[in-house]
Amino acid sequence: MTTAYATLADLANNGLPPSAYGNLKPVQLQAMLDARNSYASSKMGGRYSMPLLPPFDPMIVAAICHLTAKDALDMRGADPAHLDYRSIETRFLAAVKYFDDIQRQTAHPAVNESPAPTSLQAAQYAAPLIVSQPLQGWIPGQGGSPNPGPSGIS
Repeated sequence: MTTAYATLADLANNGLPPSAYGNLKPVQLQAMLDARNSYASSKMGGRYSMPLLPPFDPMIVAAICHLTAKDALDMRGADPAHLDYRSIETRFLAAVKYFDDIQRQTAHPAVNESPAPTSLQAAQYAAPLIVSQPLQGWIPGQGGSPNPGPSGIS
């Protein structure tokens, strides 16, 4: 299960006013938030030990809300030429860049990592054990067969 960095209450405070979502139901908005919370985890998971622990950086919460607000407007039906929509799209693109920057380690949110490393577990390999006969004189100086004669044949 993905960590819920942003909630419906956060969406109301950082996204758009609830009236902007039209006929979208809370369950639909929650599904969009869940998807964007998962997106955030996927971007941060290679860098931080997951799951992150609260409190969450307000920039992370706001960025998730900006992504979700555009998703909701697209689902509700919005006019891409409208000035307000272009503003929402600008915030959306900035949020995408923010998570890309976190992944590339050029943005540094304040995070509380999980105490146990869960995102990057080292692969475990077992070295094979080979048992054989002692050397049979194929290496000079090792016992086994006599030294070869002048023709190289024993």
